Amino acid sequence: MHNRRKRRKVRNCDRHPWCIPTCRYGGRISYGTGGNYCQVDRQARSQLYRKYIWHTQKGKPMLYVQLKKALYGTLQAALLFWKLLSTTLQEWDFTINRYDQCVANKTINGKQCTIIWHIDYLKISHVDKKVVEDILKRLSTKFGQDAPLTTCRGKILDYLGVKIDYRRKGKVTFSMENYIKQMLEDLPYDMEGTTPAACHLFNVNDGAKKLEEKKAQLFHHMVAKLLYLCCRTQQDIQTAVAFLCTRVKSPDVDD
Repeated sequence: MHNRRKRRKVRNCDRHPWCIPTCRYGGRISYGTGGNYCQVDRQARSQLYRKYIWHTQKGKPMLYVQLKKALYGTLQAALLFWKLLSTTLQEWDFTINRYDQCVANKTINGKQCTIIWHIDYLKISHVDKKVVEDILKRLSTKFGQDAPLTTCRGKILDYLGVKIDYRRKGKVTFSMENYIKQMLEDLPYDMEGTTPAACHLFNVNDGAKKLEEKKAQLFHHMVAKLLYLCCRTQQDIQTAVAFLCTRVKSPDVDD
């Protein structure tokens, strides 16, 4: 709403997946894994990888591999990128919000410029389009060397699964129709329903048949997606989702 009232120009910016700390040898990217992860790698394809595993002086198994692309989805990688991005923005005279450290502000040409981000997905806003474009260029120079940044411009933006519509003057709407549609398409026919809150929602039948492993994993996945959905645009399903979260460990056909 603040962006709409101030008539700001908003842009999304998504960086190439951040890579966990790696070593570069002659342009090649190498990644080291050890301990439990190394044991998992070895068990997965023991005949293929066993000869490459070596042990430290303390007996810890280690395995080094060469990556074909950046390794993504690790907590350490996300933390490292946050440190790098926040440090970079502070060097550009942005101030990190003390209450939400994924928000940075700076007064440019007498107006506030705001950058918010989730991992490596940024949203930049300012009343002057040129200011936003200038920041994008600086970000591209800093982070777009290995792969170009993916940007989204216009009055309708898709940010983390949420459709943000700025077309109505002085107003902004948030919706997740495409997110919900994709969820429904991923559900098998026998798991579909009109609401996540069945009439027997809080009644647990201990004798009910447990879901097979594949469906149990799908159930867990869908509950996680519903949890994200109910925290964004569908607050009316929060009660049902809260209970379903207690069922993901051992779901049954009633769930």
